[in-house]
Amino acid sequence: MTNELPDGFEVRQAREMGQALAAGDLDRAEQLRRHLVSEAARDDGDEAELDAVSRASALFRQHLDAREAGDTEQAARLMNELATDFSRATQTTVLCSAFLRTGMARGWLPAGSHDILTTWAGQNVADPDITTIISQIERR
Repeated sequence: MTNELPDGFEVRQAREMGQALAAGDLDRAEQLRRHLVSEAARDDGDEAELDAVSRASALFRQHLDAREAGDTEQAARLMNELATDFSRATQTTVLCSAFLRTGMARGWLPAGSHDILTTWAGQNVADPDITTIISQIERR
């Protein structure tokens, strides 16, 4: 079981964006997010979808950081913003990305999380490397 995503442009940019967010450098994170979206998008519709997912992912990361820091008020505010400002599809994509990372780190996921991830991936993931990684995550 690998615990690394394939080393492509999008993965490197997303990793760097996450590091900027973790360091509190929101300007750099936003710059990287915009660059990632503009380079990865195939068309205007794809760009809008990638933009929403990347903004929601950054918000979710901030939520996790606030929760880890014990700032329950900020964590709740960020989760509410995520729930009200983004479509259900975008929320599911962000959640499944988190499931993927967790499953890669642990080697397993609880049955319900695993089922959500595999169903989502079956409908949305074309990269055979990612589907191979998902197939290696144990369902418990």
